[in-house]
Amino acid sequence: MHTGSRGIPNELAKEGCPAKIPADLLSVGSVAADPYQQEMGSTLKRESIFGCDPFHSEEAQQWTETEFGSQFDMLSLYEKVVHHNYGPFKDAVRSLIDFTR
Repeated sequence: MHTGSRGIPNELAKEGCPAKIPADLLSVGSVAADPYQQEMGSTLKRESIFGCDPFHSEEAQQWTETEFGSQFDMLSLYEKVVHHNYGPFKDAVRSLIDFTR
C-alpha cells in the first residue's frame, strides 16, 4: 500500500517512532484508568493475573527450559508447523505447561 507522496507505511515504520515519550510523563495504570472510567462510564478490571511469572525461582525456570530443550527441537517443531503438522507443536506446548507446573 502506498500513501501518495508520503511513502510506504512499512518502510516508514522501519526506523520506529521518532518521537520518544519519557517514562516519567506516562501515568501508572490506575491513575490512567480513573479518568477513562469516568469519561466512558465502563467498568475496568483493575486486577489481572495476566503476565504473572509461573516460576517460583530462577532455578525452576532454568530447569524447565533445559528439560523442554532436551525433549523438543525448536527447528523441527517450526518446520512441522510450517507444513501444517500441528500435532507435535501441541504436544510440546502441553509438555511445557506440565513442566512449568
